[in-house]
Amino acid sequence: PIVYQQNHTPTCLLIHTWFSIYAHLTQHQADRKRLGKSCDSNSPSSRQTQSPAVVSQDAWMWEGVQADEVLGTIHALELNPSTDTAKVSSSSGCDLICSYNWQIGGVEIISPGCVSEWKEIDLPIDLTRARRHHAPSTDQLHVPRHSFEPLFRAVEVMNSGLRFNDVDIICNRNSLRNLILFSSQRSLQNFRVNLLVVNNTLFIERCERDASIIIRGSYDHGFGRAFEKACITYPEGLGASSSHHCVLRCPLGDLSCVLRFELDASYNETKEPGASGSTNVPIDLGAQSLCWKLESLSTDFPQSRNPKTTHAAESMSQAGLRHQITAAEIKTGVRLKPPNQCMQQLWLGRTPWLIRGVHSNGTSHKVVVTNVGDSFTEWEEVHQTQLQKLVMTLKQLRSIAQDLGGGNCVAVFERSLDSQILKVFKAVEEKRALPEEMIARFWGP
Repeated sequence: PIVYQQNHTPTCLLIHTWFSIYAHLTQHQADRKRLGKSCDSNSPSSRQTQSPAVVSQDAWMWEGVQADEVLGTIHALELNPSTDTAKVSSSSGCDLICSYNWQIGGVEIISPGCVSEWKEIDLPIDLTRARRHHAPSTDQLHVPRHSFEPLFRAVEVMNSGLRFNDVDIICNRNSLRNLILFSSQRSLQNFRVNLLVVNNTLFIERCERDASIIIRGSYDHGFGRAFEKACITYPEGLGASSSHHCVLRCPLGDLSCVLRFELDASYNETKEPGASGSTNVPIDLGAQSLCWKLESLSTDFPQSRNPKTTHAAESMSQAGLRHQITAAEIKTGVRLKPPNQCMQQLWLGRTPWLIRGVHSNGTSHKVVVTNVGDSFTEWEEVHQTQLQKLVMTLKQLRSIAQDLGGGNCVAVFERSLDSQILKVFKAVEEKRALPEEMIARFWGP
């Protein structure tokens, strides 16, 4: 690994208490005792949308759910891959199918997108703690009615000839991470995902209680965004970007998966120290680019001029290759955690570089850059059973949703002491995964 370090010993403030955990547990038990196995309400809508075991902090998971009928269940204990189960491997690589940048303000995307670049920094640097509420991702904070619509707006510009008839799964990386933990019986938190089907393609929509989450835990939480902002720079013309999202098509066993995730930065290992100029370049689409606002649902796919840039442009294939070489995830904390704690996230996004910052009371004094891409094969071999169980879970979810016709299902996991079961219910609202004209365009002949 490459290490940048200020020569002093950090002072770590480690304060943690179990009283808040105990309070949540007490409230959880009281709610279950009070509500029993059903929601005692005279309101028909309440009976439709409340869980048989509503818990105060997780009641949001049951909004818009017809909880009186279970469409299907998946038992983690019953997921047993056989010798005939397809192997999950990253060796065949992946394809970049589109990218886009959310703009500051969160109502506009620009596609093609271009990821920020890691820049040299002089240590130490002082960081400002994030505000109390912090969005888990820009896509979740500014989610349109069809949460995957920005993805397909970008595909129309960057890969207009692409069809999704042979795609099995479309989802966010976060959803796969939750499902991996469930299928390997390691889930520690409850979660919900929405399931929608277009032909043979399953859409898995991420769900959160809020567009932001309260920062919890020890003193090392809350400086991540500030550290990123201090250490990255966007190319000219994209300086108003708040985040970069890329979409990869990767095989997952015998499934074809389209995965969307936020990428922190690119890291150029071969760049000479002190060299000026960016190594990032926009993708060459000739005169075509996209500037799309959330309130715009026109089928004309509005276009704008290309973002101003002084860099040469590159092809889609070059951009995909560059991702596999330079993509980087940025982490920061009061201690240097081992790479294996985030290998699942890195493997799913095929992100070969891990950049870890260490701070003390908000002063960053050390940076370690590690190439974890060389460890992908070893990691997937060690976790092969877990990955195969994930594939089995995805297939079962698709089968349950297809049995309902167009999907419109909700999968809910509530952690139990005696079992790990993912339950699927019908959603109250009738909704398609995408606007009808987009479905016809991308699943057409």
